[in-house]
Amino acid sequence: FRYSFNKRFGVYANAGSSYAPPGLKSIFGTLPASDFKVPGHDGQLPNPGLKPESGIGTDAGFEGTFGHALKTGIRFFYTIVNNAIVENVISQNPSQSQSINTRSTCYGGEVEISHSVNEHLSWFANVTCMISEIRNDSNPDQNNVQIPFSPNVVANCGLAYHASCGFSVVPSLNYNAGFYDGTSKSTRTWFTPQFIFNAYIAQRIAKGKTYDLEAFVQLYNLTNNCYVMPWQFQNTGFSIMGGLKLTFSKKS
Repeated sequence: FRYSFNKRFGVYANAGSSYAPPGLKSIFGTLPASDFKVPGHDGQLPNPGLKPESGIGTDAGFEGTFGHALKTGIRFFYTIVNNAIVENVISQNPSQSQSINTRSTCYGGEVEISHSVNEHLSWFANVTCMISEIRNDSNPDQNNVQIPFSPNVVANCGLAYHASCGFSVVPSLNYNAGFYDGTSKSTRTWFTPQFIFNAYIAQRIAKGKTYDLEAFVQLYNLTNNCYVMPWQFQNTGFSIMGGLKLTFSKKS
């Protein structure tokens, strides 16, 4: 459903159902069940008793344009999943996980805003707040816990500068408030990526009627935030990638 009051403002709402059978890796794993917490045997344990998950999701929101350059959006969502398949950490050392069924709910909202200062410079910001819960009445250790790998707050902001000569630079800041790696209150671990600063720099080197060719450099994690990750991994810190990008478009 969508209704536009005029060319600038509108509201919308959606609802849908889902059904997903468990994957082969979730059912059969990468380890035999006999490797449960055996030192040196890292991987995923099997769970042949997994049931398909099904759920209902709804969301509703508002979109608006103020003036000629400021755009905003507000969205609220609510999702409930029966027999949700989630990854649960069994052990950190050895590094083992297992897929399990549980009932989960998730609700929250997000706000986004973007503004074109002029034809060359613009900025954007967005934030998503979410509350998630897993219910497992048969196991108090896994009842009323947060869905693994689902942070309560995620936010992004950045600038975009595009010069008439074809030069572009887009710095951005990403924030992740943190998440748990499992559903067990007694063994789960909390991880906090927090702030990651990235930048994209490009220069157009050729332009035709139907194509654009640019050289680019992607700078990731400029502050070298080497935060700890699940399953004994660690973020590698600062990294850089470069290359050429060829974009085709229809001839006007």
